[in-house]
Amino acid sequence: MSMGNVVDNLISLEKTLSSLYQYFGKTFPDDSAFWMQLSEEETSHANFLKNYIHILPIEFQKMSKDLLTQINDDLKKKIKEYESITPGREDAANFACLTEKSSGEMHYQALLENSSNSERVEVFKTLNFNDKNHATRINEYFSKKNKGITP
Repeated sequence: MSMGNVVDNLISLEKTLSSLYQYFGKTFPDDSAFWMQLSEEETSHANFLKNYIHILPIEFQKMSKDLLTQINDDLKKKIKEYESITPGREDAANFACLTEKSSGEMHYQALLENSSNSERVEVFKTLNFNDKNHATRINEYFSKKNKGITP
């Protein structure tokens, strides 16, 4: 599989995640700033992948195109479901965490946390500013909110 095919699927996944978080931002006004920040970061990931395909690590070729496509299709289906039946705030947060832990995002995060000395991996980490793990941030945000602490 060529690098372009995998990256195209990753870009699509990042854009779908951005759409999901935009939807949550509109649906839950009290948490809008948080969700919109995540949406912007996902859009940034998609743009990064598009703009820097020529320096991406070889590890990207090991990702499963079929799995990425399935995850993206499942996300799009869930967004459609949510448009018909609005999720509760906790359900939205739980789904977002589950999604972030999905294989596509896990591979992406694992690559960011890779301790390899590969120059390409280090360049990728630097250019991507070593974004924080979204699942952890979602958990921390809602944990604080549920305890009455303003994040």
